[in-house]
Amino acid sequence: MNRPSSASSTIPATASATLYLVPRTIDRLDEGRRLAAPLLSGVDQDTAAARRGAHPDLLELVAPEKKERIGINQVREVIRLGQFSPVQAKRKICLIPRAESLTPEAANALLRILEEPPRDLAFVILAEHPGDLLPTIVSRCRMIRVPPSDRAALQRRLTNVGYGSDDASWLAQATLRDGDLERIVQT
Repeated sequence: MNRPSSASSTIPATASATLYLVPRTIDRLDEGRRLAAPLLSGVDQDTAAARRGAHPDLLELVAPEKKERIGINQVREVIRLGQFSPVQAKRKICLIPRAESLTPEAANALLRILEEPPRDLAFVILAEHPGDLLPTIVSRCRMIRVPPSDRAALQRRLTNVGYGSDDASWLAQATLRDGDLERIVQT
């Protein structure tokens, strides 16, 4: 999905964390990978690897399978991996597509690394509302609002996962109104 240029801003070399406020209608993991890709790549194959989540310098901080929350041990692992030099890119990127799923302990551990990040580690953090996160985490991030998807893009996505064109049209309209595309796409 193409977004206006303001949403595809990249993190400058000096920033360590950017919080993207993403509407419910956008697939956050896919969007996060899209936002992280240019930060990791110098060549097209690196961009493709980042968009698949397969780049060696992309650290994805997501809830474990069959869990809803990101725990402190996962954040500690990112902190540990962030101490090592990047493999291919100029820096490592920690992608947190659902930052509101951090447990309170994990959020506090993340806060500590945001206060003093390793030089070669930047964060791409996605959430729906800044109020879903600790105010101290929000204060250490540059914030960018990602505009909602347009109806045509939602309709294409629904058609791509198997909905007929009439159903996809109706669902896209309902999704823009009610805002929960992921539940529709995953069922």
